[in-house]
Amino acid sequence: MKTIFTRRLFVSLLLIILLAACVPATPLPPTATPAPSGITLTDNQDRNITLPTAPQRIISLAPSNTEILFAIGAGDNVVGVTSYCDYPAEAQKLPQIGGFSAKTISIESIIALKPDLVVAYGSQQTSVVQALDENHIPVMVIAPHSFDDIYASITLLGQATGHDVEAEKLVGSMKARVAAVAEKTAAIPNEERPTVFWEVFDEPLMTASTQTATGQMIELAGG
Repeated sequence: MKTIFTRRLFVSLLLIILLAACVPATPLPPTATPAPSGITLTDNQDRNITLPTAPQRIISLAPSNTEILFAIGAGDNVVGVTSYCDYPAEAQKLPQIGGFSAKTISIESIIALKPDLVVAYGSQQTSVVQALDENHIPVMVIAPHSFDDIYASITLLGQATGHDVEAEKLVGSMKARVAAVAEKTAAIPNEERPTVFWEVFDEPLMTASTQTATGQMIELAGG
């Protein structure tokens, strides 16, 4: 009985922490706050991106980027997404530029949408980033690996889109929710914590380490 209870507790808390690591259920409404003109920012791959004016046409190349953009109130400026970007509902109505992997993303479709900022994800899309650089389209790469990286990425996108205040509020809310879950699970004895294997990939077989956001979520949730 204790084992079943512990598993149920873990699952419930994991769901809570997953929500805490994502965006709010109700994205913030778009606002007209512009980013400072001529702003230069450094993305997660130490690339410097200069935005001469506030980006009005943004393309997201990952579901997580899309959710962040809508959550900080920049959703009205998103003009293109991937086929995996299904949240919030508004994202499903936007033009799709392909899937998530570089080989499924259409550079031609991106260029046709005339973006003034493309938000890419990690090293998986390096060839896409290079192609867009060659076409003089500003690209910001987001590649978070931990909770702190996620917070920093949200802050960075807030600065890039002129939604600094909204991004700061979102990060503060997430940190508070994560802390609340960690407090509830801190007293669970080690012998009652379920051992978790989270499959990241099958060939080769890979799992999430404690250095990743997924691993951190499992630990904070009582695993």
